[in-house]
Amino acid sequence: MSTRSIVSGLAAFSVAGLLATSTQAALLAYEGFDYTPAGTVLENGTLNGGTGWALGSGWEGAAVSRFKVAATGLTYTGLAPAPIGGSATQVSNDKPGARRVLASAQTSGTVYMSTLMNIGWGYGGMIGLAQGANPGGSFAGFGLVASDDGTRTPCVTNGAGFTSTPSSVVTGGSVTAGQRFLVAKIDLDAQTIKVFADVTPGDPEPASATATTSFSGYDTAQGLTTVVMYSYNRFQGNIDEIRLGNTYADVTAVPEPTSIALLGLGSLGLAYRRRRVA
Repeated sequence: MSTRSIVSGLAAFSVAGLLATSTQAALLAYEGFDYTPAGTVLENGTLNGGTGWALGSGWEGAAVSRFKVAATGLTYTGLAPAPIGGSATQVSNDKPGARRVLASAQTSGTVYMSTLMNIGWGYGGMIGLAQGANPGGSFAGFGLVASDDGTRTPCVTNGAGFTSTPSSVVTGGSVTAGQRFLVAKIDLDAQTIKVFADVTPGDPEPASATATTSFSGYDTAQGLTTVVMYSYNRFQGNIDEIRLGNTYADVTAVPEPTSIALLGLGSLGLAYRRRRVA
């Protein structure tokens, strides 16, 4: 077999291996809003992609139709990329709210949740875990609130479902306008939630959180069963890349080294082939 054939075969193998190797960590649930066409409304149960959700479960709720699929997804330096574009955005100026049931309830221990979020001036956005199909009970949420001066403040909340108000929101620190990467640590035993803002994927969990609060009314037998996203006023922006995992590393995943190595080998092989042909 010729050297060119071997290198070409390695290139093809490498690219195939890269495509087969997932950049997603072992997650409890994932939603990237990778739906088409853009502008599709998150109607009750009709958009049910992603992984880790109850069978047939899509985004539901009385205000779910106030969310739609945006053509452009959100990205963050170092974070494992989504396979397709797309994110959730607001349809109108009304308060949006949507929920989706997990395949497995989270009943004890610690779970981590991350998302990419971008909100406009004077608006706020929340996401989190709730108890029950109707998230009016125990709720552990996190997100961003916007100030008139252009800053975006990371926050946590224990407000019930879609009814959180600024009085139930605990803020910490501030960041500039634009997209933010938020990671929440939800301790089901201690009933606390912490949020970390704009962490570096691949780094260890920070020693201190941006904001912390507790939540009550938690029924350990039922557990937290539902992912909720909503705004307590209006929401102008995007939510994307929802990840739920058992560890901090799960939800701050970076591209796997094997994928990077395969990509490099494939590129080398293809470059060699082109040079030989020329």
